Amino acid sequence: MPIRIEVVPSDAKFLELKEAWNKLVKQTKHPHIFLTWEWLYTWWKHFGKQKESKILLARNQNGDLVGIAPFFKARERLGLQKLSQVKFLGTAPISSEYLDLIVSASLSQQVTHAFLAHLEDDKDLDLYCFTDSLPDSSLLSNYGRLLGNFKPVPAEVCPLINFPSSWEDYRQSISVRTRKYIQHIFKFFLQERGGTLKKASLRDFKPVLNRLFELHTRRWQSRGKEGSFVLEEKKRFHLEVSKRLCENGQLGLYYLELEGNIISILYGFYYQDTYYFYQSGFDLSYQKQSPGQVVLYHAIQDGFNSGIKRFDFLRGDEEYKLKWANGKNQTFNLMVPRTSKARLALSLAEKKAGLKKSLKNLLKKDSWFRI
Repeated sequence: MPIRIEVVPSDAKFLELKEAWNKLVKQTKHPHIFLTWEWLYTWWKHFGKQKESKILLARNQNGDLVGIAPFFKARERLGLQKLSQVKFLGTAPISSEYLDLIVSASLSQQVTHAFLAHLEDDKDLDLYCFTDSLPDSSLLSNYGRLLGNFKPVPAEVCPLINFPSSWEDYRQSISVRTRKYIQHIFKFFLQERGGTLKKASLRDFKPVLNRLFELHTRRWQSRGKEGSFVLEEKKRFHLEVSKRLCENGQLGLYYLELEGNIISILYGFYYQDTYYFYQSGFDLSYQKQSPGQVVLYHAIQDGFNSGIKRFDFLRGDEEYKLKWANGKNQTFNLMVPRTSKARLALSLAEKKAGLKKSLKNLLKKDSWFRI
């Protein structure tokens, strides 16, 4: 069946694609929140400056939409070189997982090949930089030798909970020590101190999210780092995307309130049968009492009670996640140089990354910390 490729000509056209875009996401092999129009359109709105949209549409002979390639093109630095690169919408500076082509599962190979053939016509590209994809994603499953003999390399580990049929079965799978600790801190915050666990709504999500920015930033600055929300453009992105998702009933923003103050927050999203845990923050004055664990356990239980099948912790295999998880995903990056300067830059970057990894392994210490 012939496939016709179209280029999305403007941001206005991107805006008009919302309904068709989200309908197609549901037909992919791995539908999730980071492929939705709400996430990627908002990302492009806030981070698309000095980038060229390369969003492609695939249509069959009847004109039906069967694929979307959510790409952009930009000149970005890799080592000492500035390279013309094509990437997925949703990449840095925002963490998005499981990025991929948005392709009807039944046409995955044919449509993937059509998209990659179209990219080959752009002679100005130095590097294909496809990151944070699952190994059986449409792109990584079907690129074959169209992009040469380059292989995906491991990127991030994403712990997750695959829920059994009953809550008690899951609870019993957690260590006795963890169960007793959760019982202890629940008693402290809720019974002894009169705290309240809440889930933000359209009415109050904005002040709760702003409180998360504050708590998260303070915590990381106390460790000599900036954290995820130091940039104003990131805050604006999260406030806007959260509003869109809240209106859809997809925002999972949980918090613990004590004496009128929010002391711990967990920020994530619901999509179909999965909750995606994105970020958290807590009041450092309560660090020893682990208020984040109270909110996390509550969110896990509330998710199960709402009927989800998975609780995805997303990137990072920290100990505080692993104590709850019973499975994991592994993402991969695929970097394909198209010019000699890109090959040189990629080779130097890989050597540098290898040295950094070796040093990190030598200095690695216990990574456990409370949330």
